[in-house]
Amino acid sequence: MSDSKGASEWRAPPPPRLGARSVHVWRALNGASDIDAIVSELSSEEQARALRFARESDRRAYVVAHGVLRRVLSGYTAIAPGDLEFDVGAHGKPSLRSDALNGRLSFNLSHSGEMALVAVSSCESVGVDVERQDSRADLLRLAREFFSPREQEALQVHVRAGEDVAETFFRAWTRKEAYLKATGQGVVSGLSHFDMPLQSGEQLTDRFDS
Repeated sequence: MSDSKGASEWRAPPPPRLGARSVHVWRALNGASDIDAIVSELSSEEQARALRFARESDRRAYVVAHGVLRRVLSGYTAIAPGDLEFDVGAHGKPSLRSDALNGRLSFNLSHSGEMALVAVSSCESVGVDVERQDSRADLLRLAREFFSPREQEALQVHVRAGEDVAETFFRAWTRKEAYLKATGQGVVSGLSHFDMPLQSGEQLTDRFDS
């Protein structure tokens, strides 16, 4: 779990009490030593998907991320990790088939590189995203392709000021992905049809087409 106090607030399961309209965020690194035990807790479908990864590092990242998700949700539901069953929405957003938290428990998983994040909430829906910053990426080209006109202009303000745009770009990118995951639309609906604030304190502007 984490708050504004920083990394010192991350803790290991079991989870604290999940209050009304609360969001807990869990972090895991894929250096887990009990990888065989984690694999045994995955569904047969998840195990088969893990085997399809060509690189061992990608396979391990997938196994740890999905295994951690199961273990975290187990702490909230009192259901064994391997016994948890999931449904998948129209755009691929998973949900628990059953849970033990007054019928309401939303969650979301994201993993990139060596890190995985799991968000759990008593709210109706939640989204989370983590991205590994790639210094080789052409961020301005990506912004032109995926950002809204307002976001592109906000990013250009930083460029004209001679600032490093990477932090601003990835802050906006992860917020956009998390928002789409929370709403259940997924990235198939695109990323340019709504304005995500690039700085803290700004409000999101939703411009979805009717």
